Amino acid sequence: MRTSDTRFEERLIPMLRDAVTQGVPATSRRPRRTRVLILAATIGVVLVGALLGGGAAIGRRELVMVNGSEAIADPSQVEAELQQAGIDADIIPVPLPSTPSHYWQGRWWWLTFDGPSDLDEEEHGRLFTQVGLGSSLPGDQPQIENATTLEIPKGIEAKMTLYVTFEVPRDSFTVDAYDRINELSPIGAFRCLGLDPDDPVGMGRTLSAIGYEVLWLFEPAGNRGGAGYGEVVEPPDGTAATWAWFRSPTVVDVRLMDASATKAVERYRHAEGTFTPDEAPPFTVPCT
Repeated sequence: MRTSDTRFEERLIPMLRDAVTQGVPATSRRPRRTRVLILAATIGVVLVGALLGGGAAIGRRELVMVNGSEAIADPSQVEAELQQAGIDADIIPVPLPSTPSHYWQGRWWWLTFDGPSDLDEEEHGRLFTQVGLGSSLPGDQPQIENATTLEIPKGIEAKMTLYVTFEVPRDSFTVDAYDRINELSPIGAFRCLGLDPDDPVGMGRTLSAIGYEVLWLFEPAGNRGGAGYGEVVEPPDGTAATWAWFRSPTVVDVRLMDASATKAVERYRHAEGTFTPDEAPPFTVPCT
């Protein structure tokens, strides 16, 4: 692990060039949904603004660089080094399917915060660009996918969980089965809050108490995005949550469906990796 005060945007073009020469292998992941495209586009706007306008907050903050291979080899040691740098983080190795080139070994898969962070939206976007939510830059530049070295701004107040990958045989279970931006999944930011997706009202109270702003959107069973779809002030009676993701460092988008459409709710949750408290996920992270 090392530190650097070099501006992120000054290193962006070399990172993109490396992405072209290395390539990104095909995996078993599902096609990205509309919400991923929205978030990627948001990150793209942020990065383009930094490239054209310069002078971003992250460019003035010292960065701590964390190597994925070192984190796989000795997570506790890297956690201790991060602690010394003022970053409270747990490192969790997660399995991904093997590739001939061993592409996934030691790459950063995802990250979460235990509560609202003090990052601004630009810092937040740049950080998540490094864990696979690539940006849409002018000239059809390639996306930055899952860095081997993660650059974290010093002074983040919220505790982090950093997921680094190791390869397993393709017939083994991997976290690819979860939608990684789903914060209700076993590797999501809310995994240790004991939230019950069958009780969205209680879920909202807990998230609000922590300091999040909750945006509720209702999706009719079998007609997602069609008639009846839209924002609601609070969860209507008889609804259940299906998944949740961050629109910003402090705004949580939670999707709701009619709980009486049992099979549709179950299918949706299965696709996203959302579990109820009485279910045992095939892979999860212990809560302390």
